Amino acid sequence: MNEARLISGCLEHDRVYQKMLYDRYSKQMYAICLRYHRDSDLANEALQRGFIKVYEKLSAYKGKNQLSGWIRSIIIRTCIDVLKERQKLQYEVIDQQYDITDTQTEYEQPEIGFQDMLTLLDKLPDGYRAVFSMYVLDGLSHNEIAQLLKITPSTSRSQLAKSRKMMQALVKRHFSHLLIKE
Repeated sequence: MNEARLISGCLEHDRVYQKMLYDRYSKQMYAICLRYHRDSDLANEALQRGFIKVYEKLSAYKGKNQLSGWIRSIIIRTCIDVLKERQKLQYEVIDQQYDITDTQTEYEQPEIGFQDMLTLLDKLPDGYRAVFSMYVLDGLSHNEIAQLLKITPSTSRSQLAKSRKMMQALVKRHFSHLLIKE
């Protein structure tokens, strides 16, 4: 079924079309929710709330961008809302817990798979994980991140730098057997 007909059916509040839209995009959007929420129940909650917003705001979709990208932006914002509701995102120095002060490495970074990277991403504190996901995986700018998280763009840049260093330390710790000395 083409996208225009699918949207039209959803706008008519036809449950069959709404289910088809959900079935078409829910797996992809759930993967995004899992990047923001370690807990699958919270990820499911964000997904469900996000799709409710999609249905409510579908009349505002102008078709300029791909529907999947438009849905994705709603899902990301919903994930952030759920994070904010559940806990205050922490943006603090955690240098002592992880050796992230060393910016130079004597090792070549190993090739690790996307799933391995997501596993390591789960080990980051919530604030770091949110900024890293938004910038690296979702392609948002520091200004967009700042607006969504109600922080300054410089805080976003700082949190990204710290999260990258922490990810490097985690890669070194968990994949040291794959590291090749230069």
